[in-house]
Amino acid sequence: MKVIANWKMHGLKDDFLLWHKNLSETADENLFDDLGIAPPFTLLDECKTYQSKIKIGAQNISHLAEGPFTGEISAAMIKNIGADFVILGHSERRELHAEREDIIKSKLLEALNHNIHPVLCVGESKELYDAKKTEDFLYSQLYGSLNDLNNIKLSIAYEPIWAIGTGHVAKSFEINKIHATIKEICSREFDVQLENIIYGGSVNDQNSKEIFEQEHVDGALIGGASLDGYSFGRIANNFFDIHNR
Repeated sequence: MKVIANWKMHGLKDDFLLWHKNLSETADENLFDDLGIAPPFTLLDECKTYQSKIKIGAQNISHLAEGPFTGEISAAMIKNIGADFVILGHSERRELHAEREDIIKSKLLEALNHNIHPVLCVGESKELYDAKKTEDFLYSQLYGSLNDLNNIKLSIAYEPIWAIGTGHVAKSFEINKIHATIKEICSREFDVQLENIIYGGSVNDQNSKEIFEQEHVDGALIGGASLDGYSFGRIANNFFDIHNR
């Protein structure tokens, strides 16, 4: 998946049907193989049943396989319903649910054990960004999640916390530089097959083209702008216009 819609805690059954209709009117369905949607758990089955081209993912899984854990969802459960990928370590999970690196690493292993593609989120706060400590912080996040793992395949989403849902987007050249740094760290330090690095942080149909033009940006993880099928379709078109030149 190169352009992923993260619906967060939004969406009812009819919302997906309208979203898919609007997306189909905006973007060429031949492009859908590289698109993904991570709806609430309640819509996973609906999304999988209604169409087969767009990859379907969950926004989270438990770090445990099964057991008496009320409210948790396991990797086996989302695999059983047909999920292709899972978002892990999103900053909102790290902050609101105090997810530590060891928990995220366990979730990563659960996903891989069930043949679910992990999309690992990393990103720094405004304080760290202003203090020019972004690279050190990203290294610590990557080390905590990937150290000692062997020959794993994953995607990474770089999401600066200060840009998520704020309307503030990092400068394109900075995004490109940080993506290149993440690729270099992963190549140098970890035994991973990095499928792609995508950017998240107030991406919309107005700014996405400039972001996608950056050499080391392989796609985007999109929040609020992905809730509207027309908007998400325009972002997808921007991506494929650039990468299929």
